[in-house]
Amino acid sequence: MINNYSKIYISITNKLRCDKVYKNDAPTHTDSVKPVLLCPIDKTAYIRNELFKNYFLCFQILASNFPICKLNPKELPECFAKAVEDTLKILKNPVPELGLPSIDPIEVESLQFQGGSGNIVLNQNLKNVKIFNMPSTKVTKAEINIEGYEFNNVLHTFVPEMKFTANCELIGKILLLPIRGNGNLDLNIYNLTAVISMRGGQVEKKKITYLKIDNTTCALTPGLVKIRFDNLFNGEKTLGDNMNKVLNDNWKEVFSEFKAAYEEVLAQYVHNLAGQVFNKVPLKDLFPGP
Repeated sequence: MINNYSKIYISITNKLRCDKVYKNDAPTHTDSVKPVLLCPIDKTAYIRNELFKNYFLCFQILASNFPICKLNPKELPECFAKAVEDTLKILKNPVPELGLPSIDPIEVESLQFQGGSGNIVLNQNLKNVKIFNMPSTKVTKAEINIEGYEFNNVLHTFVPEMKFTANCELIGKILLLPIRGNGNLDLNIYNLTAVISMRGGQVEKKKITYLKIDNTTCALTPGLVKIRFDNLFNGEKTLGDNMNKVLNDNWKEVFSEFKAAYEEVLAQYVHNLAGQVFNKVPLKDLFPGP
């Protein structure tokens, strides 16, 4: 496991937004005229807040586009599992009505960490990280509790193949061999099991109940990992190919050195996205009574 990894920054580069239109036939050049942001189905009301706030108001109006589960304890786990799967499939493509970009790929601005001990040390500085194939996620089991003031859920998921790409600066060692490079990283994870856990509760705002998330964790268990670092040893192909072979021959040990960082990325992404939705969409709209 990683002994120490540094800051993790997550940025959704495609902004969540409502459609941009202009009031009173204003010019369409955004540099000189600030647009009025409208939810598409309401041409009379306009919203002057930030893009994220507009998205969530649109989400409330257009929530019928997404699966909804009734708050029936016996049926909720199975319904919730299917709803998550269906929602991920919907988000494979942008949803213009909600101003939602595709989640395929998820985009992360940067990821830096230092990790390793003994025979494997891999210090990495990743930029322009992209995570592909999230919409292919299968939810094999869901546990969810929305009783009293609690909100806890655990999603057991399976992804046949998840792909990470990034620009990578790498320095370290493996089996006493020094390794250094500055190029592209391709990481393919096959037969991936991921368990995502959320713990939170319920809060009231203006006599309306909302869900809140206090903590989110993610645990990854891969069946196979294939790794390729380009431009190792200043582009020396023979040395680079040999080092990539060593990395793949020892993929379990290598992946364990940065697994915690990727778990943190996915956990933060889910936490931030779901948390912002729960903060704006009332519980009764997300999980109506039976």
